[in-house]
Amino acid sequence: MQQFGVCGKNILCVGARDDSEANFFRKLGMEADGIDLYSSGKIIECDMSKMLEHPYLKNKEYDIIFASDSLEHCADLCGFIQGLNKLCKNYFVCFGPSANGALEGINIDNWDCAIHKFMTDNSNFAKNLLDAFCQFDIVTSQLDRGGKKLFFILKKKMTSRKESKMSSMIYPKFWDATFKYPISKNYKISFCITCMNRLDNLRKTLPVNIKDNKDYPNLEFVIIDYNSIDGLWDWMKDNMLHEIESGKVSYYRTTEPKYFNMSHSRNIAFKVATGDIVNNLDADNYTKSSNKEISECWALYLNRLANQQNEKVIFAKGKRKMHGRIGFYKKDFIELLGGYDEDLLGYGHDDHDLVQRAWGLGFSMFWWGGQYIDRIHTSRNEKGSNLERGWKITEDENKKKSESNLVNGLFKANEGKHWGKANLIKNFSEEILI
Repeated sequence: MQQFGVCGKNILCVGARDDSEANFFRKLGMEADGIDLYSSGKIIECDMSKMLEHPYLKNKEYDIIFASDSLEHCADLCGFIQGLNKLCKNYFVCFGPSANGALEGINIDNWDCAIHKFMTDNSNFAKNLLDAFCQFDIVTSQLDRGGKKLFFILKKKMTSRKESKMSSMIYPKFWDATFKYPISKNYKISFCITCMNRLDNLRKTLPVNIKDNKDYPNLEFVIIDYNSIDGLWDWMKDNMLHEIESGKVSYYRTTEPKYFNMSHSRNIAFKVATGDIVNNLDADNYTKSSNKEISECWALYLNRLANQQNEKVIFAKGKRKMHGRIGFYKKDFIELLGGYDEDLLGYGHDDHDLVQRAWGLGFSMFWWGGQYIDRIHTSRNEKGSNLERGWKITEDENKKKSESNLVNGLFKANEGKHWGKANLIKNFSEEILI
């Protein structure tokens, strides 16, 4: 550590087992704490993946966090990294084994927990470290003994005061990927599709998606025709009337918008949906991968996820996929989040803002994975043809607005506004105002 300039006044030893590690650093004149699953001497009893829940640790900061032969015993690496990001001021130092090519997520030899990617792919060791510990830069990363041992030192990135304040307020929480509870309820689920001149996509995906999810009866497809001029009304009337009459599909059209607005269109969809769970489904998306096997349809899997937690859930493709196919309990979306922020105009950063606000309110992300997605390739030019201004311009503007709100703790959007407002025609005849 001295060789690489690692120094500090205090240090936290993670997975310390006994006092020997902490005492070593105390002899060097440092203030030292240690944690492990079981207390021993001055070692604090604390799961390394739940440091932010511990009353002694949650408001602490350490110049150095040190982990020797302990991360391989951490099943919830995301939980550990959340704590690391909050508690570590400067350096993270780690020693441990490397699986030298073993697959991520399996148990080998006498390893008792899931193996993490940076421990398995020696050819991309540095890249995998940066992917996992994205708030840090690499000081050194080394592999020894034929790739069987790893050692790395990471240094916390310098952040602006705004970023620092925002990260201290928002703690991403993730499902631990285990199904602890049986299915006791079949939630009504609404797949919500907003369309502005996307008939070429929808005519291909919608019939397939209805068929692929037929095993879950408590499901509706909500189609928002956002003033399309490509014949969507006629196609729905000619091809989806049976599904509309059966209640499987609900079709709404508004003639008010001149340009596509992501936040407004999705707010309309989630408001008119009748499901307990509302989930976006892009017009160019299929709900089943063409090259991965599945044992149950997407709607069934979402319901299984929902039976693990009945409030404050973000349903998403994956931990890093915070846009497109995200969903919520409708009650939480309206009452806690206040919908998509309609101050974010055009297209871009709207989903990211919604997820960040949800995390700020203590939501947890549950993911369903790549086996439930396939898509028709749609170019940026095609997607941008319905926008008033370029998506990159509005995305940058929306990101700044979002960051300002998050820094100020404004996690519920559209306060005091009539959001998701629209005049609609439902199923070709009924006029409604929301």
